[in-house]
Amino acid sequence: MFQSIEIDAAVRAAKTRLSMFAGERLRLVILNRGAGASVCVTIADNDQSDPVVELVGSDEIILDSTALTDLAEGADYAFNIWMQDSDGNSLLAYGDLMIRNSIHPVAAWATPEEPLPDPLVLSGTPAASATVGTAYDFQPTVTGGSPAYTFSLTSGTLPDGLSLDSATGQIAGTPTQAEIASDLVLCVTDQDTTEDSLPAFGIEVFSPALAAPGNLFTPDQSSLSVTSHLDLRSNWEVVSNTLSSPISGGSPSPGNDVRLSLDTPLIMGRPHFALFDYAVSAGNVKVQLGGDGSVSGKSATVGWANNQFFRAAEVDGNFTRMQLKPTTDFVGTADNLRLYDLSTVDPMTVACDVIIVGGDSNAANATSEQFGVDITAADRQVPYDPRIWYMPCLRVSGSYALTDSLRHVPQPCIEPVATVEAQRMSPVHAVASRLVAYSAARGRPLLVMALGDPGSGLMNTEDWRKSSAVGTTGSRMWNEMVAMKAALDALGPAHEIIGAVWSLGANDQFGGDYELSHGPAYSGFFSDVRTDIADVPMVLWNIGSHLDSNGDGRSAAMRSFLARFDQDSGDPRSLDRFRVVAPQAGNELSGNQDPHFNANGMQANGFDAGDALLALLS
Repeated sequence: MFQSIEIDAAVRAAKTRLSMFAGERLRLVILNRGAGASVCVTIADNDQSDPVVELVGSDEIILDSTALTDLAEGADYAFNIWMQDSDGNSLLAYGDLMIRNSIHPVAAWATPEEPLPDPLVLSGTPAASATVGTAYDFQPTVTGGSPAYTFSLTSGTLPDGLSLDSATGQIAGTPTQAEIASDLVLCVTDQDTTEDSLPAFGIEVFSPALAAPGNLFTPDQSSLSVTSHLDLRSNWEVVSNTLSSPISGGSPSPGNDVRLSLDTPLIMGRPHFALFDYAVSAGNVKVQLGGDGSVSGKSATVGWANNQFFRAAEVDGNFTRMQLKPTTDFVGTADNLRLYDLSTVDPMTVACDVIIVGGDSNAANATSEQFGVDITAADRQVPYDPRIWYMPCLRVSGSYALTDSLRHVPQPCIEPVATVEAQRMSPVHAVASRLVAYSAARGRPLLVMALGDPGSGLMNTEDWRKSSAVGTTGSRMWNEMVAMKAALDALGPAHEIIGAVWSLGANDQFGGDYELSHGPAYSGFFSDVRTDIADVPMVLWNIGSHLDSNGDGRSAAMRSFLARFDQDSGDPRSLDRFRVVAPQAGNELSGNQDPHFNANGMQANGFDAGDALLALLS
C-alpha cells in the first residue's frame, strides 16, 4: 500500500519527520515545482554523513523496498529533499526518517475459505386430494444449500393436468380426470449437486361432487299447479292437482293417454326414469315416451309400481313428452309426475362406488310385509335418489316383470328391490341412502350388488362357502357373487367395491359350541371375500334380540358368537374394519321363533348398517 506525503516547493527548509514500515512504499509528491526543476532525495545515517540513498525525480519520488535496500529496519536516518533549478539547489524539507519494525509472514497465505452453507432442506406437505376442473397448487420451501436450485420428480408421475416447475418446485395445474398418482417423490438439487427430497406422497384426483340429476319437469308442472303442458285427451281431468281418469262428466274416451309435454326434447340414447304417485282401483296404466315415435313401459297394475325405467337403448327417439296410457277399464289417479335423465349416473357408462348387500332373507326382499297387502309405496322411508342403483340377483328366474328387472343388469334403486322374485321391502335402499352422499362427494354414483337369498347360510346348506361338498346348495351363493362381480366388471367403467353388508346366522343355529363348529367357516368366509372379491370394510347384522329359536338358548349363543367378529370385541376372532350391529328391538315380523323383520325393521336395519359402514369408510 502507498503512504503519500505532499511537499510544497514554495516552502523552503521545512522540517518534518517521516516514518514507514519495512516493506511499505512512501510516495513523496512535489507541489508547485517550477518548470525545468528536478527534485532529489538524500538519505544518510546522520546529517554529517554521506548519503546512502539518492533518488532523483520530478513531480513525485517513490521510496520502496528496492530503493531503500541499504537501510536497516528499525533504524533512524536523516533525510533532505532538494530542488535544483536555474538558480541552483534549494532545500525543500529535512528531518528524520524511521524505518519501522514489521513482522513479515514466512509463507504465502491462502485465501480464507467461504463458510459452509447450512444443510439443504426441502419441506412442505402437498395436498393429498384434488378435484377435476379445480386448480391445484403446491409450493415447497427450500432452506440451506447453495442456490440456484433445480427440482425434479424422482419417482411417480403427476396426475394429468398438473406439472412441475423445475426452477421453483411448484406443482400446479388443473386436473383433467379422476385418477390416483402414488409414490411421488419431489427432489431438490443445489449447485453443489447436494440433494434433498420430500417423503413419498400421493395425489388422488376426484371427480367433482356428483349432483343428483334433476326432474325434467318444473315443480309447478310436476305438482300440476300449472296445466298448460297437459293434453288430457278427453279421458283425464285435473282435480285438486291430481290427474284422474276417467273424467267425471261429458263423454270420456276410454284408453286415451294423458300427455305431458317437455320444455326440451329428450336426447336419444340416454336412460330415463319416470316416477309418480299412483292409485289404481281398476285396470292399469303404462308409462310411455312419445312425440318422436313412442316407447312403452310395463303395466303398472299396483300402486307401488309407480315408476318406469327406460334403458338407454329403449330411448330411440328425441321424445317430446311423457304419457300415461291406461287400459280402457282404468280407474285411478296420478300426481307428482317426475322424469329424470340418468345419463350422468348410469353404471353402464359411469364409474360407480359399489357395495355388496348379501346373506340370508333379512338381506333380501323375501319375508317382510308385502307391498300392496301390508304396506304401500307410502311406507318407503327412503326418497328416490337418481344416484342410487342396484344389480338384481334373481338367481332362479333371471327376471322379474313386476319391477322390470333383469339378472345382473343395473337399474335405479327403489323398493321393492328384486333380490329375489318377491314384492316386499328389503334393506337395500336404506343401506344405500346412508352412503350415497359419501360416494357423490367422490364424484361417483352408488351401485348395490343385491345378493340376499332366503334360507342361505354358511353351515348345513353351505351356500356362501367358497368350497363345499354339499350338493345343490353348496357354494351356490358364493358362485352367484363371483358371477355378479364378473358382470360388474364387464360393464366397462372402473367400478370399485368399497364395502359389504351381511346378514348371516339365522339359518345356522344348531346349538352346541359355535366356536368349534362355526368359527372356522365364518372366519374363512370373511377372509375369502377380502381375498377374492374385494378387501373392504364390512358390517354384519346380528340376529334379532327377539329370536329364541327352540327356546333352548341357541339364539343367544349365536348372537354372542357373531358379536365376536366386531373389531372392538377384543376376541381372537375380531376382524379389522368390521362391525357387528344389533337390530333394533320391536320390529320382528311375528313371534320369537321367526327371525324376520317387518317393513319398518328391514329399513331400520338398513339405516343402522349403512351408518356403521359409513363410519368405517370415513
